[in-house]
Amino acid sequence: MMRMMGPFAKENTGMASFARGTLLRGLACIVVATAAALTTHIIAQAWAQDIGGPLMEGFVPPTGAYSRPVIAAAYATAFVTMGFTAVIYYWVADRLPVTNSPMKVLIVAIALLALKGELIRMPIMNAVTFAYYGAHAPISAALLLQADKWAANIVLAICLVYLCPVRKRQPELADALMKSMNALSGAGTRRRPG
Repeated sequence: MMRMMGPFAKENTGMASFARGTLLRGLACIVVATAAALTTHIIAQAWAQDIGGPLMEGFVPPTGAYSRPVIAAAYATAFVTMGFTAVIYYWVADRLPVTNSPMKVLIVAIALLALKGELIRMPIMNAVTFAYYGAHAPISAALLLQADKWAANIVLAICLVYLCPVRKRQPELADALMKSMNALSGAGTRRRPG
């Protein structure tokens, strides 16, 4: 192992240590958060089914289209979700690694699907569930079940990229401080003698 010498030796080893610590902490966060959230989901779902089972007795899900009050409630509550999504997009869109809009749509759609678990997790879970319970074509069934979610999130990404306002990048703090210091000291406004 080669040791760094000179004035930056401490900073460089500190940076590597920081990066390694950040990576390990991030991985630990992912493992703990996943285990905690999934365990909570499984326990809460079992609890809700035990209590909700008798309450749901006699309920028959609709086989056709939903009624107008159900559709109205779906739209009303979707506005809240889309509002939060648009606010988050407003704050992060200027930091996307691409500038062309079709690529932004792709990145935003993938991010939305991944955050909701609809990109990889649910198709795999549906395929495993269908295969376990004897579906004839579990992968096709799982992909078909996801088609509406993928389509809706692609349309959402298109709307966000092409319609949503994006915050303008603010100048870096150092630049802003330098400008204000120059303004206070009168730098750049002095006249030449003569």
